Amino acid sequence: MKKFLLTFAVLFVLCFANAPAIAEDSQYDEIYYNLAVPEITFENDVDPYEAEDNSQFHVSPYPLLRVSSTLVFKDIKIPANYYLISPRKINDSYYVLFKQGGKVKYIIPIYETESVQPLTTYPQPPKKQKHWWDYPLYPFRWALGIAMGKDDPPPRTPQSLVKAYDLDSRYYGIDLYYNDRVYKTIFKKE
Repeated sequence: MKKFLLTFAVLFVLCFANAPAIAEDSQYDEIYYNLAVPEITFENDVDPYEAEDNSQFHVSPYPLLRVSSTLVFKDIKIPANYYLISPRKINDSYYVLFKQGGKVKYIIPIYETESVQPLTTYPQPPKKQKHWWDYPLYPFRWALGIAMGKDDPPPRTPQSLVKAYDLDSRYYGIDLYYNDRVYKTIFKKE
């Protein structure tokens, strides 16, 4: 009888030890099925704000994402390739635009946005190392800069970062950190 009770207790614990993971899976199921496939189209598949964004910078302000396997969001399949991704607020909803060759290829809804602290989120660039031989040349560089006229440096591109990870056994998550916000998307595994 003791062996039977011990076996029953072990089986009971093992069955309900996985309960939080099952509850978490259902949370992602609910998020995935509550998101609607966007019915937004752009004229000639061109983002109307892209020219405005690109005119301020020498390089593209959007992060580049390499997709190495097919991403699936309901009936939208994003094949493996390189994409520029950008967040957009359209009709009071946030979306991630997957762009390729200057055209919007795919539009995916965002299920959550949060504010982040840029100083702690993004990796800081290394500081320029100062050498002892730079100090004697400083007056000459300063005079040359005055004589030649200083050019304003180009504006810095927005800070961005992309993180992709497994949410659980059935879903991928992609977080797009852009300036002071994070935009979260969800994809189903094939």
